[in-house]
Amino acid sequence: MIFELEGKVIEVLPEVSGEGKNGKWVRCDFVIEVPAGQYPQRVLFSAWQDKVEAIKQFQKGEYVKVAFSISAKEFNGRWFNDVRAIRIEKPSVSTNVQQPVTQQNAGHTTSQVQPPTTNISQPVDNSTTYVNTYEKDEEITPPTDDDLPF
Repeated sequence: MIFELEGKVIEVLPEVSGEGKNGKWVRCDFVIEVPAGQYPQRVLFSAWQDKVEAIKQFQKGEYVKVAFSISAKEFNGRWFNDVRAIRIEKPSVSTNVQQPVTQQNAGHTTSQVQPPTTNISQPVDNSTTYVNTYEKDEEITPPTDDDLPF
């Protein structure tokens, strides 16, 4: 599956290179910040090989559009996520409003538009019914009790 996010470049980390059984490799990690309501979210991406040059074109504070894949790997009994950048480019419109998160799977594309960021706190509406986007026939309702410790 391929996903897309747009956000502001927070940091481009130094390149790391080496040589493995398949030859030389180069990787550069970078962080973007995506507006998500009151608390913006930061995502760490890994750019490999030719994608390293693509991320080096962007400066801290610039907006970027990243197409990426997510995978998990097991190492010594522990699991690690890998968020690998597939395409890195300038967004079509520079904005600080949350852009749609797009998912591409087997030739089908679905989009979920996130609400724009605001500085106004809004009350939570517990009566909202959530619809499962994968199976349109099932409806999911939010739990009535909150077991969070805070």
